[in-house]
Amino acid sequence: MPAGPRKPVPPWRNLALAWGATVLLVGGGALALHLTYSADPAPTDPAQDAPAPETASASPTLAPTRDDGSAAAAAATAAEGQAATGTPSDDPAADEAATIAADNPAPAAPDSDAADLPAAATDATRDAEPAADERDRAEAGTGGLPGDRAPAFDAAPFPDPRYLDSGDYEGLPRRADNGTTPFERYARPAAATDRPVIAVVIVNVGLKKRIGDRILDELPGEITLGISPYAESPQDWATRAHAAGHELLLMVPMEPQDYPRNNPGVDTLKVEVSSARNIRSLHTVMRAFGGYMGTVNHMGSRFTADRSVLRPVLQEIDTRGLMFLDARVTGFSAAGRMASEFGMPTAVNNRFIDAVASPDAIDDTFADLESIARNDGVAVGIGKPLPVTVERIQYWRGRLAAQGISLVPLSTIAGRQTIR
Repeated sequence: MPAGPRKPVPPWRNLALAWGATVLLVGGGALALHLTYSADPAPTDPAQDAPAPETASASPTLAPTRDDGSAAAAAATAAEGQAATGTPSDDPAADEAATIAADNPAPAAPDSDAADLPAAATDATRDAEPAADERDRAEAGTGGLPGDRAPAFDAAPFPDPRYLDSGDYEGLPRRADNGTTPFERYARPAAATDRPVIAVVIVNVGLKKRIGDRILDELPGEITLGISPYAESPQDWATRAHAAGHELLLMVPMEPQDYPRNNPGVDTLKVEVSSARNIRSLHTVMRAFGGYMGTVNHMGSRFTADRSVLRPVLQEIDTRGLMFLDARVTGFSAAGRMASEFGMPTAVNNRFIDAVASPDAIDDTFADLESIARNDGVAVGIGKPLPVTVERIQYWRGRLAAQGISLVPLSTIAGRQTIR
């Protein structure tokens, strides 16, 4: 049967076909663009997105930590070991429980990367500051110093604005324009002597008002004080301590083996975060108060044993012209050796004075420090803000001169120890 005449194509069908072809062309183009950019992702900031350090291969094997939740048991074990040997034991958790458990600061806030703080200041970034910025500082009275020497220890003002940074790094310690350092500015001078010398540091000052007041009222200025960034009004404590003749250390919280059960506080420097984030935490702590000549680790048995995470932190402390005291809460600490390798003012703890907080045990520890000082020329002891510690320091100091040994500020010890 012959075909009839072809029916005309309705106009709406042509429009539909044209629309479908357009959709296919646009969709295909979008798919091609997606594949192209997926194959070549945008570059990331390595300082922010670097993987956490692999501590299992980079660090020595550490002694296992206790999981029974008993800080008292850990402290007692550490105390027994220290009473027998006079040195930090090889159980980092026990050492730290013995040295700081009595004065733990408030618990840390939840860990977060939300804060967008400036990364570490380097020599290059500071050198690149506009000349106008330097002129502004000079006009504000925080510029250059005459000559090449820092002002005297007791010179006003305190803290000295010439040793405080500005801009993104406002409130951080810095080297003055003439090159002198906060260490030189705030170190208490000591008379030259041929005698063996001992430095004593009391840490965690400011966490408890009554004992803090007693320390400032009764202990001699030769005792160096480590002020906690978690003290109430830490700048007030620093100002009072400086006026009483004490040189000061900033306590920097570092991760212990049993973190977070044993928590140094907010802004703890940790092994498994980027170096940029640790520097931001360090800067936050550094801004707590001004006028310190150095830093000391608070806890840190895990952090101080890992050279890869220590390096950028110690470099930043050195860049800012500060001393570092390695509290040696673990025998695995590399902090003192590394700081010494950088050429920065360094000291290491030889004994925890009040690991066993009894008069006889503290007196025995002072006898150990005297023996070390006679053999090596210098010794360092660290104590907590305890009434019995204050009492025994006063008794010991009264008879120290008869032993032919001098009590000196910690800065006098810097660089004079053989760090093994």
